[in-house]
Amino acid sequence: MALDLKIELFTDDECENLYLSDSTGLYSSDNTGGYNSPNLAIANVDLVVITVTILGTTLVYELTVSSGTITAATATLGSGTPVNILSLLESTVWPFPDAIPFNLTPTVYSANFPAFEDGVWDVEYNVQYTGGPESYTTDDLYLNKCATCCCISDAMTSINIHNKEELVGWLYPNALLTVAQYATDNGNVSQANSFLTKASDICSGASDCNCGCS
Repeated sequence: MALDLKIELFTDDECENLYLSDSTGLYSSDNTGGYNSPNLAIANVDLVVITVTILGTTLVYELTVSSGTITAATATLGSGTPVNILSLLESTVWPFPDAIPFNLTPTVYSANFPAFEDGVWDVEYNVQYTGGPESYTTDDLYLNKCATCCCISDAMTSINIHNKEELVGWLYPNALLTVAQYATDNGNVSQANSFLTKASDICSGASDCNCGCS
């Protein structure tokens, strides 16, 4: 069986950063898609490319790897000039373990990169042995709804429990967020972003909602 890449996307507790961990694991009888013989060995991987797309903007992280250590790293926004980010990495260990995942948050590496805003983050993870050549790719979607959830939560805490109309009214944006998550889980990025935007618009238009909280 060939290498079967697996990744996990998640945020920190403050919902300020998006992380990627490589959960592929090592080859065994219970994990036949893992790294090392008879599949691609960790020591042979020399290039890892992570492509992040958010609301039409693309950011590419290109990591040069030698025997499980990242030796060079750049981030490129769109057709712009690559930015050297090696010194900004939290760790040079690859594959990225759960304990030290790779930070995908653009502004960690440059103030000129887009912020970690609400929307569907499309992440493609590519691992290569250029001398083979061998190349393996997987991808995943992550719905960032942190700001919108926080905004709705603020509004919900100030609801008059005796005002049925107000209570029912705030159930609607919550339902929109649920549908946005379902759309993301089913790979419908456009629909997910549309429902999320609608929920955000409702919240930002409420006079009692303190948007922008963390």
